[in-house]
Amino acid sequence: MAILSLETSLGKLKAVGKDRDKEFSKRWLAHYEYTLARLQARLVYTYEYDFCLAGVRTDRLPELNAAIHNGWRVASTEKVNATSKEPKVKDYVKNVGKLWKKVMTDYPGTPWAVMARRESVTALGLYWRPSRE
Repeated sequence: MAILSLETSLGKLKAVGKDRDKEFSKRWLAHYEYTLARLQARLVYTYEYDFCLAGVRTDRLPELNAAIHNGWRVASTEKVNATSKEPKVKDYVKNVGKLWKKVMTDYPGTPWAVMARRESVTALGLYWRPSRE
């Protein structure tokens, strides 16, 4: 349900963006591009979380050394694993990177550039790892 809701919002946001060439407000454009990137990043993260949960059902969890570990936890990584199962996730990952760079170059010295720089280093991938290492 979360993915459906996010993809519906993305469709609406892209529909609004068709008229962005008519917009003269730099502030509106910065908000639009930042929000577009943030929404796609959230979609990637949600797909990745769903992929991790599917790993539980398909028994793709890493082996545990019972003497050391007592369970698993989800950790972040640069590599997005859901791209192998969902091709559109790969497109989202590419778009997010491009949009963060665009916001940083088009609006330097603004709060949007600072937030985009911070968001661009956020790892969107997730994987299961032993809980104690």
